[in-house]
Amino acid sequence: MNNLRLSQILKSLLVFYAFTLHSFVLSGTDDSQNSNLNYLIRSGTLSEIENTPIYVNEGITFSVGGIGNVAFDVTARLQDALMKLDFGDTPAVKNTWTTTEEYEEWSDRLILRKTTHFYVLNGSAFAQTFNGSDNGFDLNESVFPTNAVNLPNIEDLVQAYIDSGQHLSLYEEAKNAGNLSAADLIAELKQDRGPVTLIETIEFSRLVKNLENLTDAHLIDVLVNEAADGKTIDLSQAAAIKDTQQDLFETSVDFSEDSEGIVSYSQKMLNGFTVGNEWSKGITYDKKWFYVHTSAFAGFGLGLRIPWTAEVEVSKKQISREAPDRTDYEASIEVETLDADEAFYRSVGVPANHRFRGKEMPLEAGAGIALKIKVLGVWAVNRGRYDPVVGKVIDMSEDFDPPLGPVPMNLYTIDFPYETSGLAYNAQFAAVGGDFKAEIGVRGDSIDLNVSPYNSWHKDGSAYSKDYRTIRLSNEHIPVTLAFAIDDTSAIQGDHFYNFGPIYDQASYNTSLTVIPKARIRGTVYLSQLWGVLSDINISSNWHPLFTAAFSLPSLGPHAGIESKLTATYRSKRLLPLRMQVQPIRFSASPSLGIWDFTITDLGSDSISLIEYIPEGYNIVTESISDAGTYNEDERAISWTLAKGTVPDSISYRCMAVNAQTSLSPNPIGSFEYASISENDDTFELISSATRDLRYATAKEAESDLANYYLSKRPTLETYNAVMIERDAKLSVQEVKDLRPGSKLIAVENGQAILSMDVEESDDLDQWTVGGSTSIAIPIDNDAQTKFYRFKMAE
Repeated sequence: MNNLRLSQILKSLLVFYAFTLHSFVLSGTDDSQNSNLNYLIRSGTLSEIENTPIYVNEGITFSVGGIGNVAFDVTARLQDALMKLDFGDTPAVKNTWTTTEEYEEWSDRLILRKTTHFYVLNGSAFAQTFNGSDNGFDLNESVFPTNAVNLPNIEDLVQAYIDSGQHLSLYEEAKNAGNLSAADLIAELKQDRGPVTLIETIEFSRLVKNLENLTDAHLIDVLVNEAADGKTIDLSQAAAIKDTQQDLFETSVDFSEDSEGIVSYSQKMLNGFTVGNEWSKGITYDKKWFYVHTSAFAGFGLGLRIPWTAEVEVSKKQISREAPDRTDYEASIEVETLDADEAFYRSVGVPANHRFRGKEMPLEAGAGIALKIKVLGVWAVNRGRYDPVVGKVIDMSEDFDPPLGPVPMNLYTIDFPYETSGLAYNAQFAAVGGDFKAEIGVRGDSIDLNVSPYNSWHKDGSAYSKDYRTIRLSNEHIPVTLAFAIDDTSAIQGDHFYNFGPIYDQASYNTSLTVIPKARIRGTVYLSQLWGVLSDINISSNWHPLFTAAFSLPSLGPHAGIESKLTATYRSKRLLPLRMQVQPIRFSASPSLGIWDFTITDLGSDSISLIEYIPEGYNIVTESISDAGTYNEDERAISWTLAKGTVPDSISYRCMAVNAQTSLSPNPIGSFEYASISENDDTFELISSATRDLRYATAKEAESDLANYYLSKRPTLETYNAVMIERDAKLSVQEVKDLRPGSKLIAVENGQAILSMDVEESDDLDQWTVGGSTSIAIPIDNDAQTKFYRFKMAE
């Protein structure tokens, strides 16, 4: 197992650390093992797991990081001191010292340990070299008075030690002295020599917890007890990052309308998480007859909440009756991050125990100091992590306005030395204190949202889509505007109102969060308090990270299982297609071959406008048009505008075939075009219109046929001139575009546009066959930038 390659271990650990809320997967685990029981998975040398992730899930990463002299600084100082010693005639330490490095990977924790064995020949010389210029750690006794330790006098202690036979486990000279008398053993121990073991241990929790309340230190810790094989692991609080803090959109929306065609929406947002983890650092100084172990441990509750507001504007539109589908409109959204207060968190529905006094970064440590001192077989102090000599809840939470944009926010380093936190203990033979700080940096790269069109289309140029789009807001107060078009095809006929607009959801705050909690132990073993000739040993450590790598949070998204939407829909008035208020009826009679008389009755009594379009091959007898009707020869249309109160019982006209021998009825197109007329001071204003034709089942079919009739009468072409400069020569490039729907581009050759048409023929006007094709050359004016052409059928 010790020979595993680093890459293999990294791969297996990444699998192992994929925790979910109620279960986790163990790499290389026997299926018969109960996954809820703690056990040793593997062990080996530290070099095998350097930079190994401790926990990886949902974008949050804790890792071991560098495990050299930074993490094990007390051992590094000892090794440096040993290498500097002179091993000449009177060495302070034997040159046979050794150091081992190892790790233990348990189900619930990762233990890193460095152990150094050395033999002291001259305690004073060694202590001076090991402690350096640091003369020890002096607690402010006016703030932290010494805790009394009641030990028997030294002679009684030594005698009892000898009587129990414990002196036999000491080094050779001390064992021999103890065999003689208590006085001889005391004299030997005053030589301040013998074997010493220094153990420096770091532990990381592998369970990231879901925190319910950060103000109780006992809810934060997960490493209170020592690692024990077979101990039940409580997985009910194991946390995935998105399962720890509500990230929601407030259900209520502030809504307003103005007089400028804009509908505004304002909504409060919240993204974030809160999770917990624990770290501990322990130092053991063991001389067999004098044993000291101290550790600082901290269960950290860490959160990051991003309060922000979204301001949405939707352009108001009245859906037209003529072209209700794909009516254009726009919607814009802009955001602002906030330094929110507790009222904001309450208003968006955050539970009371998660509001954390309105802090954007909850950061609290349930920290403690463990201290064990054993002198000549008697425990002077025996307080471990389960029962620390001192424990505190250290609040390092921060209020700030989360950044959004290219400039990161580096929050100042938050320091909590023992003088401020009160995390210190002073005993007769040892004093120890714990200092904590956190270095915090936040970068808000963007807020990303999905946008879905509701009863609408996304519009991109001439393309329409129903798919959602992702937009990115990279700066505050700079809106992102999208084009939409109304989809009115699903409206029920007769609805006077229609809802449409964008839906924004799945908001994510893209960030790179750097939170590096750090701690150190400051402590001294006061051996001189036993006998003045003994030397004190400084066991203080330097600052080093509790988690030796920053959190990696690429994005903070909506909470799992919580629907988060901003539905910015506008209730618009929908103009309904007009229906004929009257049902005119046309009668026809043929007094002779090739002549037809048409009479239109049932015209009602309200103002009305009627138009009859006469097909090709037939002429109108203008004198036959009744009641001031007029005939437009170019349009081939008869029109009547009849005012309310003057509408006759009927109107009539005569139609004659060009070929007098034909017997086929003219069958006018778009038989009735009805218009509602507004009468004001003897003037008439067309306010709405509808088309009806008795040949069709619906008005839509009639309108389509009428539209095709318009196009067949008036095809329109458009030309564009462009100039290309190539080798100082000007080349005129033209293209002609047929503006009719479905038409194709017409090529320009030699200054002419060639319009090609297929000709169809029919014997009865019902069955048509291809009868050939023809081409028309259209002269192009090269000096015109844009030229329009209109065609009409020849007489």
